[in-house]
Amino acid sequence: METQQDTGAAPAKGRTMLWVIALAAIIVGAVLLFGTGGKTPEVVQFTATSTGYSSDVPANAVPTAPVSTTTVTNKDSKEPLPMKFFDVRAEGGKFTPTEIVVQKGDQVIFNFTAVDAKYDFFFKNPSIGLYVIAEKGETKTFGFNSASKDAGTYDFGCEKFCGVSGAYDLGLAKLVLTGK
Repeated sequence: METQQDTGAAPAKGRTMLWVIALAAIIVGAVLLFGTGGKTPEVVQFTATSTGYSSDVPANAVPTAPVSTTTVTNKDSKEPLPMKFFDVRAEGGKFTPTEIVVQKGDQVIFNFTAVDAKYDFFFKNPSIGLYVIAEKGETKTFGFNSASKDAGTYDFGCEKFCGVSGAYDLGLAKLVLTGK
C-alpha cells in the first residue's frame, strides 16, 4: 500500500492568496488616498435630488441680493420684466455661491466665471434648459425667465467639465425659486 506524502502545496497557495488580497487592499487604499490629493473632499451642505428639483422652498428663504438689476418691457405683454444678475464662480471643483434665492417672475441672469479650469454649467432638471461651457478665465452671461417655472429648489453645477476629477457632486449648488 502506497502512502501519499504532503508536499505543502496547499498552504503555499493559501499564503499566495493572502498576499494577493493584501496587495489589492494596499492598491485600493493608495488610489483612494492619493486620488483626492490626500484631502478629504468638503461636503456640500445640501442633498441633491435625483431629478434636480424639489418642490421644497425653505420658510426662511430670503431673496439673494443681485449684483445688479434692470427692468425691461416684455414686447408681447408690455409688462415690466425684472432682470437680476448674479455672479457665479467655479473654482476648485465647486460653485460659489452655493445657494441663490430668486422670486418667481424674475429674469435670472448668471455671470458665470471659470476661474481655474474649464467648467460647464447646467441645471440638473431639464425644465430650465441651460448648458454652458466656459474656458479657464472666461466669463459667460446667460439666463432664463423664471415666470413659467414651479416654485422650489433646482440643483445646478458642472456635468462634464468640473475643474478637478470627480467633482460632480462637490460642485452642485442650488437655486431656490420662491412663489412670492
